[in-house]
Amino acid sequence: MVPTNMHWREDTVHIEPVWSLDPDISVVEAISRHHLLPRIDIPNKELTVTLLGEGSFNKAYTVNVEATSDVKSYVFRATLPVEPSDKTTLNAHKHPVPTVIAYDSSSDNSLGFEWILMEKILRAISNIWREFIIGPIVTQFAFMEPRRQLLSRNRGPYYHDSDFVRALTDIQVADVHLIKTMSPDDPKFDECLFEDAPSVLHAVEELLSLIPQIFPKDERKDPIHTVLMHPDLSHGNIMIDPNTLEITGVIDWECTNASPQWEHPYPQCLIGPDVTEEANRVDHGDTDQLRNQLWDDWEKMQLRKVFDEVAGPAPLGEDPVAPLKRQFLEALATAEQSEVWVERWVKETRKRLAAIASTK
Repeated sequence: MVPTNMHWREDTVHIEPVWSLDPDISVVEAISRHHLLPRIDIPNKELTVTLLGEGSFNKAYTVNVEATSDVKSYVFRATLPVEPSDKTTLNAHKHPVPTVIAYDSSSDNSLGFEWILMEKILRAISNIWREFIIGPIVTQFAFMEPRRQLLSRNRGPYYHDSDFVRALTDIQVADVHLIKTMSPDDPKFDECLFEDAPSVLHAVEELLSLIPQIFPKDERKDPIHTVLMHPDLSHGNIMIDPNTLEITGVIDWECTNASPQWEHPYPQCLIGPDVTEEANRVDHGDTDQLRNQLWDDWEKMQLRKVFDEVAGPAPLGEDPVAPLKRQFLEALATAEQSEVWVERWVKETRKRLAAIASTK
C-alpha cells in the first residue's frame, strides 16, 4: 500500500486528518520546473516557490516564474488523500476555476502527496469584502472516519430521497454494530460509542421511523433531483480581482457532489440566522467582533433575498418538508454524540408532520 503521509486525530466529538510530515519544498520546486519552464516563453527564467497558505487538507505554494520584466504566478497545492481528486470536477463544469497545468491524483510520487499545479487567480473575497465600494449594480456526512472505511455501503445511484437517507442511516447502524465486535486495543475502537450503543441504535431507529413521512415516495416515482454542489462556497474560496471586483475563480472543490436539491438551498457564504432588526452599519476598520458579526448576519439575510430573486424558484418549488429533511440529516450526524437530543427532535417532528398533514 502506498504511504499516505497522514494519520487521523480523534477526540470525543471530532476526527480530523493530520499531516505526518510537510511536503518537501525542493520537490515542489522540481515538479514545478519540470511542468512550467518548457511551456513558458520567457528567456533567463527563474523559478521560486513560497508557502501561500494551508488548511486541514491542503498546503498551497505560490510558484513564481520570473524574468527581467515579467512574472507569471501559479499555485501548487499538495493534498491529503481524504477525498477523490477535484481535477475531474474542475474540468466538468462552467464556473470560473483555475486552469490546471499538471496534476497527480496518487501519492505514489516523489512528493509523497497528491498534488495539482494550476494558474494563480486573485484574492479571496473575504480579504477585500470591506474594501467594496458599491457602484452601479447589475444582475449578473463529514469525512468518513477510519473505522467507517471498513464498512460496505450502498453508494448509489439513488433513485429517490428515501434511498439516499436510508443508505446514510444504514452506515450509522453498521458502525454501531461494528464497534461492538472490535477489541478495545484496536486504535479504531471508540469506548464512548461502545457504551452508548443501545441508546444510539434506539435514536437511529426513531429516525428510520420518520423516513416514510419526511421522504415519501410519490406514486409517479419521480427520480431524485440533484445539483452539482460546492459544499464550501465560502468567502475564502471565491477569488476576486481587487481592482475590478470581478470574480476570477472559485477554488477548493474537494467534496463536491451531486446533492439532493433540498439539501443546500443557499451557498455557504450566505448561510446565517434570520435577523428581525437591522444591525448598525460597521465602519471601515472597525474590529469589534460583535458589531461585525451582527452586521454580517444582517448582510447575509439581505443577500439571501437577492439570491432568491436572481436564482428564481426551484424547478419543482420548495418542498414544504424540505427544512425537516435538512434537520433529519443534522440529527443523523449527531446521533452518536447526542442521542437524547435526537429523540427529542423526533418527538417534536412527529407533531409538526401531523400539523402539516392536517392542512392538506
